[in-house]
Amino acid sequence: MSAAEAMGELDPRILLAFDLRPRRIEPMRGAFRVEDSRGTWVLKRFPHCAEDLQFIYKVQQHLLASGYRRFSPICLTPQGALSLEFEQYHWILTAWMEGRECDYDRWKDLGATAGAVAELHRLSRGFFAPEYGNRSLWGRWPDIFNNKIKQLEECRLASRRKAEQGDFDRLFLNHLEGVLEEAKEASRILEFSPYHSLMKQEALAGGFCHHDLAHHNVIINEMGDPYFIDFDHSIQDTRLHDLASLIIRVLKRDHWSIEKAYKILEAYSIAYPLSDDHVKVMYCLLAFPNDFWQYAFSYYFENLRQPAEYHTKRLKRFCSQQKYRRRFLREFGDSL
Repeated sequence: MSAAEAMGELDPRILLAFDLRPRRIEPMRGAFRVEDSRGTWVLKRFPHCAEDLQFIYKVQQHLLASGYRRFSPICLTPQGALSLEFEQYHWILTAWMEGRECDYDRWKDLGATAGAVAELHRLSRGFFAPEYGNRSLWGRWPDIFNNKIKQLEECRLASRRKAEQGDFDRLFLNHLEGVLEEAKEASRILEFSPYHSLMKQEALAGGFCHHDLAHHNVIINEMGDPYFIDFDHSIQDTRLHDLASLIIRVLKRDHWSIEKAYKILEAYSIAYPLSDDHVKVMYCLLAFPNDFWQYAFSYYFENLRQPAEYHTKRLKRFCSQQKYRRRFLREFGDSL
């Protein structure tokens, strides 16, 4: 898309405020890729409040001070501001990262990403931001598990109150009892795990998680090195949150292969070793059926931007993987 064509979607006053004189503009994943004489940039509307943006900037500055360079930090405006406030929204600019999206089905990409995440976590130590309580999950896993269990019960009520049930409702209700038992068991295991003592130690050391390690947020450069983008959801919490989420993202694409899980843990541990207690606590997050909760809560209580078929397809995919997921959890749990 030429710069002139893109002006209908992107107000030119935003470009001028960042001193951008674009030659070309391309819409991409809720942002704009902008080419000008100085280079290539990503310009996007920040989806959260100003306080959240300040937190993310603090996270990135900590990484830079620690010598971590595997990401593209927020660029200040020509006036030295963190963002441009325009029509009640905050716009931010980062340098474009050349490369391709990570392919988690390729071990070379996945192994390198696991190591790079570990290094990010290791260098995040010493980060403390108690003033951003909404971005802190230290010690909150038990409450989060219990709240999600209650929300699944609320989803049940919402489904039964519908005058006419659709495919999603029937699929949800057919699997709910078994999934609720899994969720309650994960909560029970967490309560008797080393979670509380481990979190006291980790919170004292400080740190944070990227918290959105989707494949499109990991860019692989021409040398095969991974770089991270989009820190919008970063939080203060144990590194096990990121690690478990990465493992779940990968395994649900590969019939929950326990061999692949061990390879990820091995690649991660080379850069930042894990203790037995770490793995036991991480298992609790792997065991909680978070995808099922997320799909149900989104369907019943959030604004539906996608058609019902989209939500049903996601839930079907989770349910079709349950026999592999449960086998993995049994085998992995027995090894602890």
